[in-house]
Amino acid sequence: MDKYQIMSLMMREEHQIIDDDLYTLSERLAERLAHVADKLDDAEINRFIDIGAAIYRHGLKEFGVDAALAREHWRLNGSGATRGGMDEGQ
Repeated sequence: MDKYQIMSLMMREEHQIIDDDLYTLSERLAERLAHVADKLDDAEINRFIDIGAAIYRHGLKEFGVDAALAREHWRLNGSGATRGGMDEGQ
């Protein structure tokens, strides 16, 4: 499947069945990426992270999601890890 076929599928209305907030969608993407991360090299995983970050930031601008709330949720429920292994916000 090429990128245009994938984009077409992503943009079809019947595939927009996940009705979650921006944080939860980002979390779902991260979960799926975590399942395949061991099959990707560092450059590939970093590219996926960059794309996910861009989508998240666009969503913040577009929908006004409270970034502080999301960061607090991650701090309490996640590892706080970043690519460098430490929480960048601290």
